[in-house]
Amino acid sequence: MSKLFVVTERKLVAGDFLEHLRRIIAARPHAIILREKDLSFSAYLSLVDQLIPLCENADIHLILNWRDPMIRYPGTLVQLPYAVAKNGPVGTPFAVSVHSVAEIDQLNDSQAAYYLVGNIYETSCKPGKAACGLAFLTECTHAARQPVIAIGGITPERVPDILATGAAGYAVRSPLMTAADPVSLIKRFHQFEKKESRQ
Repeated sequence: MSKLFVVTERKLVAGDFLEHLRRIIAARPHAIILREKDLSFSAYLSLVDQLIPLCENADIHLILNWRDPMIRYPGTLVQLPYAVAKNGPVGTPFAVSVHSVAEIDQLNDSQAAYYLVGNIYETSCKPGKAACGLAFLTECTHAARQPVIAIGGITPERVPDILATGAAGYAVRSPLMTAADPVSLIKRFHQFEKKESRQ
């Protein structure tokens, strides 16, 4: 099974955004993280409505990264920032973005389904912010009781090193949003996943 989480940003897509996502979904990543925070709530939910059947048909997880922590949609998971997640949302598992081992320690007894940890390498998403590095990622995977997903500056060639830390997966945004051929790029990511598994 793929270990790739695709983070969306429609402003980076040169053509039709939904068609671009259809192509990505057809290439079978593990999950789509829908991160379109500038949309209105109604426009965001309209996009969710269009993506749910596409993801369900491909057996791909749809994760909602939205500024309202109370958003709930059948068959999806909500991703929360640490500042919201630490207050203990109850009743439904959630994903959470963390930036330290201390944050992981505080959430280990929560309903967190996974931790998104970064930025592991320097990335255009966070210009000027230093990379956390693989040693930090290893510390996080050892501390976490739930799966850790790495994010930030990840290329296909870096996937074996990422997975060697114990990370359960990795998230990619701009390379896949800007790719003229996202299917071929996803295939390259999958090829490097297999290289890690043979080591």
